[in-house]
Amino acid sequence: MYDVIALALINSAGSHFIARYSSSDGIKVYTYDGMENKGIPRQEQFAFPQTSLYGHDIDLPKDYHVYQVFYTLRDGLSMQEKFFAERTQALAAKFNLHFSSSTLDTPTVLSFVNKSYARMKSEDRYWVSNSERLRGTHAEYILKVSRELQDLPPQQRPVSPESEEETVRHVRFAKGTKQHSSDQRPDKKSEENSDDSMSATSEKSDTGVDNGNNKSGSSGTIMCRCGYSGDVTEDYRPSTQLGPIIQCDGCDHWHHIACQQDGRAHNLPTGTQFLCDECLSSTKNDRKRPQRESRRKKIATRTGMNKPLAERLRAGRGALARLGEFWYPVRLIKQEGSAWRVQYWRENHYKDWRLLASTPRRICLVDIEDLVDSLWNDRAGRRKIRLGKWVHAHSLPSNEELLSDPSLTTYREQVDELLTPFIEDLRSLYNHQLDRFPDDRFIPALKWLRSMDKPLWTTPIPAGSIPVTEQAQVMSWFESRISKNPDHRSQWIGKLPLGHAFTLYTVALMAYIPNFNNISEEEKFWQAWNFQNETIAIPERMSDIEKECIQRLEEEMFEIPTDAGIASHYQWGLDVGHHQGNWNPYSGLPDEWNHQDYGSIKDDVLRVGTKYIVYDDGNDGTPPPAPPSAHTKKRSASDKPTKQSPKRKKRKKRT
Repeated sequence: MYDVIALALINSAGSHFIARYSSSDGIKVYTYDGMENKGIPRQEQFAFPQTSLYGHDIDLPKDYHVYQVFYTLRDGLSMQEKFFAERTQALAAKFNLHFSSSTLDTPTVLSFVNKSYARMKSEDRYWVSNSERLRGTHAEYILKVSRELQDLPPQQRPVSPESEEETVRHVRFAKGTKQHSSDQRPDKKSEENSDDSMSATSEKSDTGVDNGNNKSGSSGTIMCRCGYSGDVTEDYRPSTQLGPIIQCDGCDHWHHIACQQDGRAHNLPTGTQFLCDECLSSTKNDRKRPQRESRRKKIATRTGMNKPLAERLRAGRGALARLGEFWYPVRLIKQEGSAWRVQYWRENHYKDWRLLASTPRRICLVDIEDLVDSLWNDRAGRRKIRLGKWVHAHSLPSNEELLSDPSLTTYREQVDELLTPFIEDLRSLYNHQLDRFPDDRFIPALKWLRSMDKPLWTTPIPAGSIPVTEQAQVMSWFESRISKNPDHRSQWIGKLPLGHAFTLYTVALMAYIPNFNNISEEEKFWQAWNFQNETIAIPERMSDIEKECIQRLEEEMFEIPTDAGIASHYQWGLDVGHHQGNWNPYSGLPDEWNHQDYGSIKDDVLRVGTKYIVYDDGNDGTPPPAPPSAHTKKRSASDKPTKQSPKRKKRKKRT
């Protein structure tokens, strides 16, 4: 259908272009170089288009390679008409479309043809912005309700897409009063209905959207910075994991409240204008004169300083949660009565990971009595907290690095226990040995590829909305236990072998969902596959929300500025005892966190309390380092005072 007629060639240095093209009869080949032959095209002797313009191993001038290729449509306009007719016929059959014209001579109008749908009246499409323009160029259709369905109560009717547009042009929804979650719990009746229906008109749905008097209901698109993307009424399900959503006044997209920085989207009064983090950043960049704000005012706004703890805890903020005798970092997602739904930091090192084995995605409810924030400027509060051990957020690699290099992640014991029972199956898939699987019912990705008639070993397999860090751990396990060769990553990353590993991992996590274990094994695998194949995150939009949140928490916990008072001087746990495994939480912190503006402090600031538990197990750690001088003016943020009993001080040798 197309013929190659010319090539644009460039030298290896990228400094000079020449052209090679065929004659109008397609027989001769010419080369044009403006710096040679006085700028006159030169005919190549014994050259033909098949050898010098296209095909395998074409003959090119030395040190030149192809930069651009130019085509022409064979038979011109008649072939273009034929191509247009074939494509419109295929599109009409696939998408139930009707084209008003089958030629290129007249403009084509599209219409949707499906007996199950009815065209919506213009006056009913109240959510369309700029109505005079869009209503004249767009039409929308809604699923007809049969007489049998009309007799059913609304909560028992099957849910279908609200409408289907005739074009792919994006229709923005009309702005209304921005709605969000509140501390008030829905009544019992609303909670019961929310489990059985995803109706956009209910007062409180599983989407976590409080519809109130929002004109556009809960319709719209989620485009959150965490990477989640989908339709509010249909795709958005896991409110317990991602939390309620709020609509931005700038871009009209919906965003998770807990994904906005510093908890600024938490519990906003009705009618308050809200801009998502991306729109807010753009607005600040557009200002000619940025508004100046004192550091103290910023800290007060960010930490809620001088407010009670209940008001300082906000969705999207970091906090510390008590688990046994130690406190670990968490991200606050949603307040539920006297408790908070939180996500434990993925890099926490518990004495036993089974402490959170029954909490998918490390998300669970924590009573507010077992939560504290960074305790900014609260010396007494910090001295009562024994910290659990974790990896500092600032030291972790980025999402892109994690997904491209499995060696950057060390898989956890939990991942090994979940995947090891299936190691032979995964090894067979890696080696392309399908004779082991006469029945593909328990390998949904394989069955899906076969049903779609797609290449088995090159087609990308989605990971769904499995967090990037958990994907990286599965990849690390796969390379350590299955591949064992970094040079072969292209054979399995994003392909069927790893895709099935993600399915197995998802099945194990979903085992904690109520009633999941009551279904058959085949249904478990297909439910996991549906979750994996339908809930899609957008990698290029994904921010590591969890890492970002915990890093902000750590900065508030370990920063050493004057305005934080004595509380910033290594006070964590001084009244109660050593941290988990005698861990030094001040080690390896960024130098810029120590402002070096405090001056001298008294000796008793670093003195341990009378109930301090001295670490005496030499098998799980080493004695803490010697304390810095109490009168040292400049200290690194990574230094930590010694916590020793008087007996140890007596035995200490001078050097």
